[in-house]
Amino acid sequence: MKLIIVLAALFGLSIQLGINCRGSVMCTGCKQPLGDDGMLDFINENLHDDAVFTDGQQIACKSCHIFKQEGLCVFAQKMGQKIVTGLEVKQAVQRLKEHGCKYCGSAPLYPGNNVNAGEITVNYVSNGCIKHGDRIC
Repeated sequence: MKLIIVLAALFGLSIQLGINCRGSVMCTGCKQPLGDDGMLDFINENLHDDAVFTDGQQIACKSCHIFKQEGLCVFAQKMGQKIVTGLEVKQAVQRLKEHGCKYCGSAPLYPGNNVNAGEITVNYVSNGCIKHGDRIC
């Protein structure tokens, strides 16, 4: 009986993964912080609040300067047919910083803290919209 309760709890946690600091092992090696002088400041200064993004679309990238197109990028995931605005992206990345994320992570876009219903993710990518430097995609 106890095993069933534990398994049910673990299964429920995996489905209801909320705001988190998970990402590639390359996140820390990239040395592009999420907070001060990092991604959050960059998008706050350069991303228009009324910009619109769809599922899987890269929103902004900061180069790691190791290879040509790799870096940390912000993108929308698990959105289905929904869209997300620049303002909502900024708010989600702010929540990641407040959560204590240093480089990478995912923040739910909708009430319920469930990233499976739509999320903004900051993660390392090898094919970002950049060729050194920082860029709104």
